[in-house]
Amino acid sequence: TIFGEYRDELYKRIEKAINTLRTVWYANSDLRLGQLILAVVNEDKLFYMEDGALMKAIEEFYLANKEK
Repeated sequence: TIFGEYRDELYKRIEKAINTLRTVWYANSDLRLGQLILAVVNEDKLFYMEDGALMKAIEEFYLANKEK
């Protein structure tokens, strides 16, 4: 059904986001979750930010900080 396909896509999106967050957080384990998220994006923008944009910002943070 359409709802089943939508749900499957939703689960895939959530799983990808969690995996991205897991990778970045493990690499920056000295940060608390709130610190990590605020290091990535301004608090004022977080509420309205699309998931894809947030994941991109988290990935960019990871790439910029993995060499340090």
